[in-house]
Amino acid sequence: MSAVVEAPLTPPASPTWLQRLSALDRAQRMRLGVGVVLLVAAALAAVVLGRQPDYRVLFSNLSDKDGGAIVAQPGSQRQRPVPPVMQTMSGSIHQRAKGALRACYSEAQHLVSWPVQTMPGAFASRVLRPAFWRTRLRHLGKGVSIEEGVLIENPSYVTIGDGCWLARGAVIRAGPVQPRPGGRMVRGPSRPVADGVVEIGNGVHIMEYATVGGKGGLVLGNNAAIGSRASLYTYTQVSFEPDVLFVNGTTIGDNVMIGTNATVLCVGAIPANASVRPNTCVSEVMSRKPVFPPKGPDKV
Repeated sequence: MSAVVEAPLTPPASPTWLQRLSALDRAQRMRLGVGVVLLVAAALAAVVLGRQPDYRVLFSNLSDKDGGAIVAQPGSQRQRPVPPVMQTMSGSIHQRAKGALRACYSEAQHLVSWPVQTMPGAFASRVLRPAFWRTRLRHLGKGVSIEEGVLIENPSYVTIGDGCWLARGAVIRAGPVQPRPGGRMVRGPSRPVADGVVEIGNGVHIMEYATVGGKGGLVLGNNAAIGSRASLYTYTQVSFEPDVLFVNGTTIGDNVMIGTNATVLCVGAIPANASVRPNTCVSEVMSRKPVFPPKGPDKV
């Protein structure tokens, strides 16, 4: 007679939410991400639409008769036209604050964009953030990777080609530039595109915490690379003439490499296949010769 061993049956442990998420394919993850974004947007819309408009005091210490006369009076007959007003029981008239709805809309946009901008991972870099910026940029190519913390100022002026990589914390500044009050703007000889326009070619890599200041007009060639914490500016406040804002557009050729922590300041053109050595500064401010130019094969 054979012996039978009885062993207690233990139910398998239920998978964690991380295991379930990793088991999803790409299409399922995309649908899940879109659903989360829509849910957050719906919640924010409900908050914004349910928010009471802000009012500020327009007239105070009025009698009921005077207050009623002011509220009933057409705006064209007042001393100045005002937005809709509200009379309170305390004898004061409150005016709807100017731009309150616009401020609510801007706040809602910021709250919606914040989780998208800060979400880590390849899915956010290759799917969510490109989808977010595609509706705002002048043009965004295919296969672009945008890591968390990337800032693009005035994106409607920016064109980004195919296969680009914007690393964590990279900054692109576009849009018109204006001198400070009481100052004046001096323009250099280079103007490759209209003011504020930034055109980035295909296969460009902007590394971690690099800054691209293209308010003076910038064309960045194919397969160019801007090193970590490097700075590229087409405009600057002149140190030896504090009231002058110098603007000079920049054209960077294909396959150019700007090294780590390098600074390129209002340089009209960098030829193709050139490089700027790390920790150097190349400047053409007010048509002066470059400061600390790279040497040897890295000379620009």
